[in-house]
Amino acid sequence: MPEGVAVIALVLFLLRAKYGANPYIPMRLLHGRGFGVMHLLNFLFGAAAIGFGALIPLYAHDRFEIPVLESGTLLAARAVGR
Repeated sequence: MPEGVAVIALVLFLLRAKYGANPYIPMRLLHGRGFGVMHLLNFLFGAAAIGFGALIPLYAHDRFEIPVLESGTLLAARAVGR
């Protein structure tokens, strides 16, 4: 169900951007090599941040010998800090 809402919102956004008199984001900004490259870099950095974030409890357990349950709670503390 949420996927359907997201698809409908995307279609409406693209129609507004392409045919609207005053679009939120002009379509010329969504075309071109620069947009694709920056989108790819954003994806790669986000994937790396999530991947490295998953290693925090393992590092805490191995390096500082924090018990497994307590090292897992480090992610909860990081989430609260955001």
